[in-house]
Amino acid sequence: MFALPSGNARASFGVGWREVAFEQKNLITGNGSVPEVTNSDRYVYSEISLPVLTKLSFNGALRYDDYSTFGGTTNPKIGAIWNVTPSLDIRANWGKSFKAPTLTQQYGASSVAVYKASAVGIAGAPSDATVLAASGANPDLAPERADVTTAGIAFHPQFLPDATVELGWFDIDYVRPSPCRSRETSTRQLDTELCVLAVPNQSTR
Repeated sequence: MFALPSGNARASFGVGWREVAFEQKNLITGNGSVPEVTNSDRYVYSEISLPVLTKLSFNGALRYDDYSTFGGTTNPKIGAIWNVTPSLDIRANWGKSFKAPTLTQQYGASSVAVYKASAVGIAGAPSDATVLAASGANPDLAPERADVTTAGIAFHPQFLPDATVELGWFDIDYVRPSPCRSRETSTRQLDTELCVLAVPNQSTR
C-alpha cells in the first residue's frame, strides 16, 4: 500500500452477502414441522499490517455486519508482534467478537423434561417441588458478544528450525442475555435453555 522504514504496509478489503434458509420436515409425509425461515447478512471488512519498526509491527482489522434479524454490528481488532530476538516473539491482541445464532439453534428440535427440584440443586425448595427444563432450540436466542484479549510468547530456536514452543494467555469477557435465555456456546450444535421453575405438587380434590 505504501512504504515504511521497516517494510511495506499491507491492506485488504472485502464485501459480501449471504443468505441462509432453514426448513424442517418429515421426509415420509412431506409435512413441515418448521416453516422455512431465512436470515441474510451483508458485510464489509478491512485489514491492515504496519511494520513500523524493524522488530515491531502492528495490525488491525474492522468488520461491519448487517443482519436481517439482528441489525448492524461493528467489531474491531488490533494487535502487535515484537520480534525480540531471531528466536523469540511476543504478541498481543484485543478485539470484539460477534456470533449470531444459527437457524438450527433458533428453530431446530426442542424438548421439555420434568425433574425434582433437589436433583438440579435448587436449595430451599419443597421436597415435592418439580422443575421444568426446556432444552434445544430457542427462537429468542440472542447473539453472542465478547471482548477478547490474548497475549503470548513464541520460542523457535535456531538450532531446531522445525520446533516452536508457545506460551499463551487469553481473557474472553462474554456479554450474555439474561439467565432465563439460552446459554450460548460456540462448541455445541444446539444451545440449551434452562429457565427452571420450582412448583410444588398440588393434590387433586
